[in-house]
Amino acid sequence: MRVLADTAAAELAPTISRIVAAVSDRVPSRRALSRLGGLGACARDSFPLDDGLPSVTLDDLGWPQSRLDFVRTRLRAGNVVVIGRFDQDGFLLSDFEPVNGVPNVSADEYVPRARYALELVAMKDERIGVRKSYAGKRAPMLREMLALLELGAAGCSVPTLLAADVSVPSLTMSFVPGEVLREALVRQGAQLRDRDLHENPAWRGLTLEQIRLGRVIDARSRLRQVVDDSFTEDLFGLLRTIHRVGFCRLDIKYGNIVINERTGKPVLLDLENAIHFGAAKWLSRPMKDYDIDQFNVHFNDDRLTRRRLRKAIECRESSTHARTYAPSYVGSGLRIGQVTNLSAGYGRWQYLLRRHLPPWKDKTVLDLGANNAYYCLEMLRDGAASAVALEMDAEVITEGQFIKKAFEWCDDRTYNLAYTHANIADLPKLNLGAFDIVMALCSLYYLDDSAIIRVVQHVCDITQCFVVQCNTERDIGRASSDTYRKASLEYTVALLSDNGFPVVKIVAPMGYERPLVIGRKLES
Repeated sequence: MRVLADTAAAELAPTISRIVAAVSDRVPSRRALSRLGGLGACARDSFPLDDGLPSVTLDDLGWPQSRLDFVRTRLRAGNVVVIGRFDQDGFLLSDFEPVNGVPNVSADEYVPRARYALELVAMKDERIGVRKSYAGKRAPMLREMLALLELGAAGCSVPTLLAADVSVPSLTMSFVPGEVLREALVRQGAQLRDRDLHENPAWRGLTLEQIRLGRVIDARSRLRQVVDDSFTEDLFGLLRTIHRVGFCRLDIKYGNIVINERTGKPVLLDLENAIHFGAAKWLSRPMKDYDIDQFNVHFNDDRLTRRRLRKAIECRESSTHARTYAPSYVGSGLRIGQVTNLSAGYGRWQYLLRRHLPPWKDKTVLDLGANNAYYCLEMLRDGAASAVALEMDAEVITEGQFIKKAFEWCDDRTYNLAYTHANIADLPKLNLGAFDIVMALCSLYYLDDSAIIRVVQHVCDITQCFVVQCNTERDIGRASSDTYRKASLEYTVALLSDNGFPVVKIVAPMGYERPLVIGRKLES
């Protein structure tokens, strides 16, 4: 596979050369990038290479003025000055002075790198960069180059690409000031450096994979001494964003994560294995899940993957206490409940709501009696700005929170959905604010008449558009026969017309027993 990749990269050498020339001008050619299709380029008009992480310059190294003047003299004679070389554990063997914030090493203690050489360099414009040489292999250089360009343009916390040399091949990336997470854990007693690999007698006789896992298990027990939950959330958010941009197969490990000293947030390094799945989206889910699995292992977390989600769904469906009023289709072939039922959940969404609800893109939504808030999630998935789901049953709220996580796993994004545990009748007292759309889908008619009127009058104060779904089905064993009256189309139309929503639209497909009534205020 590696031979094939290198052969493909060699055949693309002319195209790579044009990209490198374009990078030098800081405006990569859209045509050159788009021709890389299968290797993962996303065509763009330009890439703002200097708009990434703030640059570290010569003046930030903490050197005496005489040393800075010497380096500047050498820069005037050439484009790059090598400051030092990083070893296998990220220690710097400096050709000059020690560098602020970087662990330094003597020549006797230097451990050669197993793969690609890394040098700390000063650029012509005095920016400090890290130059990675790829041992003559163009394929990993190309993968990392495209990942840095695309992810940088998307605002991801990755190094900024500063220069490229296809003849070596090598890339120069911005130096990120801060401590590598691995070193922060080592300070707390973790044994993560390769130079310490043979010091623990407990590892003797184990395979390299067993040792790797043992080191991770030991290190993650010390994580809370180094980073907090917000850092972990930021890192997972970065991972999710990278997946959404279209890249996966990331090398998630402590040595590839820097705690940015200026922001305290994570920066992800070493993207030479990252691939853009492009047209092969069918293959992306397993690779994304592999990244999530590595995140879970290193950070002792339980973020969803397809395997975890499927197992959770199977456990729920096998439970004798499970009940799903609003069946949901998550994606990737995963469903919760019987999705062919047109009267609730996915079936109702596809048959009626998706086509007939008022436009929700960039709108705020309130769902009264939302159950598991499946319809809110579908609206958010399709562009709604935010949603609040009001529900009195704590059990279905828990189910909804699980479904929300499932949607976020499938879509590689976080949805702005909040659950409010309350009765619809209490809405006037909740002070939830104003909304573009308020919905009560087969829920409002369970209140008594006076409570219904109070709720509708309050809704009139917080929205211009109120959607109510009726239920005209008869003889279904309701606890109160009066509920049939309040669930009727006639009652609902009169209710909205008399309480602030005189412009009424009815959506009643033939033979469907759950028509919609969409009420609007008169335009002022």
